Amino acid sequence: MTHPADEIAGAMFSASAKDRKAILTAYDFAEKAHGNEKRKSGDTYVTHPRAIALTLAKLGMDRDTIIAGMLHDTIEDGDGDATRQDIRATFGEHVVALVDGCTDSDQKPKPPWKQRKEKYIAHSREASPEVLLIACADKLHNARCILADFRLHGNAVCEKFKPSRAETLWYYRSLADIYQER
Repeated sequence: MTHPADEIAGAMFSASAKDRKAILTAYDFAEKAHGNEKRKSGDTYVTHPRAIALTLAKLGMDRDTIIAGMLHDTIEDGDGDATRQDIRATFGEHVVALVDGCTDSDQKPKPPWKQRKEKYIAHSREASPEVLLIACADKLHNARCILADFRLHGNAVCEKFKPSRAETLWYYRSLADIYQER
């Protein structure tokens, strides 16, 4: 039986046995961290970080960047610093730094949406190229999912989100401008 992350390791340009094991460990870590969480589409949440990691593997990114893509939401959606420490112990300082770079907040409860997104946009202007690639893959997958839902449900899809349609578009446009500039 194959592991759900085998496709990711297979997409890497030259994955060693060590790379494959690390990718599978990251998938299992993300699956455990997100538990029974669902996407707004109803899909199991782990399908999202898996898609990000697969995109990064197809782009030829290194193992740490692919792993960080798999784990990109675990700190903000999980236990904050406890998750950060688990990532550091399991995958090392470089991976935790990349995941931190993708985290808009580890506070519970989270600060207001607009405040978090303004801070994330400002941070993105100075983020490392690896963090930008992970973030870009993340936003691309989110946008594709929103578009697929929009095609099925029309404007009703906007009701699933806390920010307004205009705020969502502002956020994605702001990030797209940064990705294009950098």
